[in-house]
Amino acid sequence: MVTTTKSIKIGDSKIYYDYSIKSVTRDVRETVVSRKHNLLLSTKLPAQKVVLSSIENKKQLNLLLFKELTEDRLFHIRGTNKHKLVVTGEDSCPIEIRMEERRSRYELENQNGRS
Repeated sequence: MVTTTKSIKIGDSKIYYDYSIKSVTRDVRETVVSRKHNLLLSTKLPAQKVVLSSIENKKQLNLLLFKELTEDRLFHIRGTNKHKLVVTGEDSCPIEIRMEERRSRYELENQNGRS
């Protein structure tokens, strides 16, 4: 038996009937994508769409990246030998990394508390 689902179009969005195949599929997709994960360096990252579709997951990813960029001494020696790297974390003041030297760049600080 083949069933068809009807949808109601309002503006640019569609509203599906409750418990229709499309409605259930959409609900499951939204639940999976917006789920908060506990991101760690020692574990495999979830799919890109999963991480970047959740604000909490994005915050965790940014924190992991910032921590690695500012604390990895081998990266500092190899990657910032001839170049400077300026990164911003949760604090509004960016940090400049060159060789193994880290320094705050107050002149680049955003007055809104966000860089």
